[in-house]
Amino acid sequence: MIKIADFGLARTFSMPMGKLTKDIATLWYRAPELMLGDDNYSISIDMWATGCIFAEMFLKRPLFPGEC
Repeated sequence: MIKIADFGLARTFSMPMGKLTKDIATLWYRAPELMLGDDNYSISIDMWATGCIFAEMFLKRPLFPGEC
């Protein structure tokens, strides 16, 4: 069994989600809509991050390494 968890910026939410902050998620796993400044996103950003993590495990290197 594999568990992937990073609750450093975790918060509760309810539907519909209101305006949210753009400064979330580790830079390497941040979804494109966050990089473009969208403040109306959904839990799909978690699926993006999970995909990046699985790609990193498969490739043995970060998929989108970033510094800034």
